[in-house]
Amino acid sequence: MALPTHGTMAVDWEQRIDFDRLRTERLQRVKDLLAKSEMGAILCFDMNNVRYITSTHIGSWAQDKMSRFTLLTRKSEPILWDFGSAAKHHQLHCPWLGERSRAGIPLLRGAMSPEMGRAEDVAKKIRIELEEHGLLHEPLGVDIIEPPILFALQREGITVGDADLQKRIAELAAARNENPKQLRAELEKNRRLPQIEAQIREQKTLDMLISQAKITDEDVLSEPASSLIVTPEEARREAQEAQAGKPTGAAANVKKKRKDPTP
Repeated sequence: MALPTHGTMAVDWEQRIDFDRLRTERLQRVKDLLAKSEMGAILCFDMNNVRYITSTHIGSWAQDKMSRFTLLTRKSEPILWDFGSAAKHHQLHCPWLGERSRAGIPLLRGAMSPEMGRAEDVAKKIRIELEEHGLLHEPLGVDIIEPPILFALQREGITVGDADLQKRIAELAAARNENPKQLRAELEKNRRLPQIEAQIREQKTLDMLISQAKITDEDVLSEPASSLIVTPEEARREAQEAQAGKPTGAAANVKKKRKDPTP
């Protein structure tokens, strides 16, 4: 009996990657975690989270621009705000979103001046959706956010919380088969929330460093995995050495090995 090839290209003669299932199950996982949390909705600006929830993408160039955002409530499907042309593209080619793909951009990490009123516009859009679903007075979780938008949301009467922290508490509660609200109260009583927040920051920092790591020489592969992670101090020192014309990073390791032939 022949084995399936499971190629990356879709064909009519073999069941391969089921992207509909991928989109459905990713979104359902977020919905389940949201339902177990104290939040009424989550607002995401991180492009990785936006893609995970909405299954949309506009290119890696926008990865760090905070140029699009999505809202998922307990009572509705996700809504995406994007550049006008991108929003139209999603309407045409992402049927799982349809008219829930809308035009609207935030501050683009400070590119928009306060006089343009983008922060207030974002906050108004979110308030309207929360009011429609009766969730205006429920906590709103966010992943990352620019301060002007945070303050604008608060002026609209929205209580903003840390979505990453709420997600971690929901995961811990599910693993222990406990109620998330009771678990959070216990963590607050024992003053353990700062410890969990520190763990989240450390994990995000590690993820960022790993995503930006580059292997420039095969010899580096023989080094311990820890040597691939560059601390800010090491990066600063390497930049100074590079300006002085000295080899840095992988190149320095290779040159050192060539000078010392001993095993």
